[in-house]
Amino acid sequence: MDAFFGRRALRRSQSRPLARIVTLEQGKALGEAVGEISRAAVEARFMAGAASRAIGQTFPGERPGSSCYTTSEPLGVIAAICPWNFPIVTPVRKIAPALAWGNTVVFKPSSLRRVFDWSYSQRVLHTCQSGLCQVVNQQGC
Repeated sequence: MDAFFGRRALRRSQSRPLARIVTLEQGKALGEAVGEISRAAVEARFMAGAASRAIGQTFPGERPGSSCYTTSEPLGVIAAICPWNFPIVTPVRKIAPALAWGNTVVFKPSSLRRVFDWSYSQRVLHTCQSGLCQVVNQQGC
């Protein structure tokens, strides 16, 4: 997980080119775009770490000596439909936890940011194992 989230998808060396694309295409200030990339990297690393911790709770049962417990299981396919205004951190907030807990993702970026979404989608797909993350780049919602 850390290889995907912390080192490969959002490298610092990639942050400036991505930030420039966001600035040119969306009009966001360069400093804000770089900050969004940094925040996305922090959140992705947090999700990777959270997935490695044991999740679930154990409760005392109604009968003496018995207990009940909860577990976390993958849901299956997660749809990550993202708006135009936070092009980096919003997809990370949706994709990172889904992948961290064993789901697959269908990522639908905004159709208002063509250049950035193509560039970002290629980086995400390059770092994912085959079939874990699919990108839908069609006009629409």
